Amino acid sequence: GFIGSHLAEELLSRGHTVLCADDLSLGTETNLSVLKGRRGFAFVKADLRSLRATESVFRKQRFDCVFHLAANSDIQAGERDMTLDLGRTFMTTVNLLSCMKRHGVKQLVFASSSAVYGELPGRISENSGPLQPISYYGAAKLASEAYISAFCRQCGAKAWIIRFPNVIGPRATHGVILDFV
Repeated sequence: GFIGSHLAEELLSRGHTVLCADDLSLGTETNLSVLKGRRGFAFVKADLRSLRATESVFRKQRFDCVFHLAANSDIQAGERDMTLDLGRTFMTTVNLLSCMKRHGVKQLVFASSSAVYGELPGRISENSGPLQPISYYGAAKLASEAYISAFCRQCGAKAWIIRFPNVIGPRATHGVILDFV
């Protein structure tokens, strides 16, 4: 995807090895073209909604850290079909956590969203609340955050949750800000 391709570029520039797993339902192979052939980069087409597919990714390589950016980023499609966010956002989280537990991976960076706040008056901060998402996307992100919190407590893992607002930049393919631009 858009954000993941930029993250992979940065990690590679710092000397890390990157295995990218994506089903390409919302991301594009064009985003990967800047990464293909680079030393330390591998791509696996995998649908992380499937525990079996997720497990096959974890069998390919040992991981020190998982950067979890898989989600249904097409908010309008999620409003029409409420199962999209359940599968592409929440179940990908559950499957990744299950495989992390099984394979002893203790670090996770999760791309969440400011959508977990819902409609709050004034400026949003990390202490804003209550968290009352108004979209299935925001609800799936918030549920994922809760599962990650429990996973860290149960498995002695560390997680960093980043609540992105709307993001735009090179290689973006959709989103409210791109629509306005």
